[in-house]
Amino acid sequence: CRRNSVQGGRSLFADAVAVANDFRVRDPEGFRLLSEIDIPYYCEHDDYDMRSYQRVIELDRHGEVSGVTISQHMLDRIDLPQALLDSYYPAFCRFGRMLQEDRYLMRFLLRAGECIVFDNHRVVHGREAYEATSGERHLRGCYTDRAEMRSTYRVLRGAARFRA
Repeated sequence: CRRNSVQGGRSLFADAVAVANDFRVRDPEGFRLLSEIDIPYYCEHDDYDMRSYQRVIELDRHGEVSGVTISQHMLDRIDLPQALLDSYYPAFCRFGRMLQEDRYLMRFLLRAGECIVFDNHRVVHGREAYEATSGERHLRGCYTDRAEMRSTYRVLRGAARFRA
């Protein structure tokens, strides 16, 4: 956070993996749909072109929830056959509402000079409304993917083996 003197705008964070695990119990069919069916994501800017088909709820090889991909600004048209969409979209909405339940949310105000680091495939994030004319707000994002982080970790661990 570089500057944040506006009224409002608390940051919102939720452990999406915990929510997905609870969703599995609360709505088994919805969980099945969101963990088995790929949907399209798309985001394009001048120097960025991201396109993929992914499952909202990602499972590891043991069937355990390993991550969540849910991004309203990157979600493309869900181009499923209508009969499937009639079941899928309501499940998608139920999961989205569950992510916003108070019992899953952490709310706090980031102050200038503060930084937060989190796994974007485990933690969903957003913000509450703020009054734009009440001050200054400048938050800066920096992203890397899990494979890059794991690679760096392995390299650094390996380099430590050769120190005397």
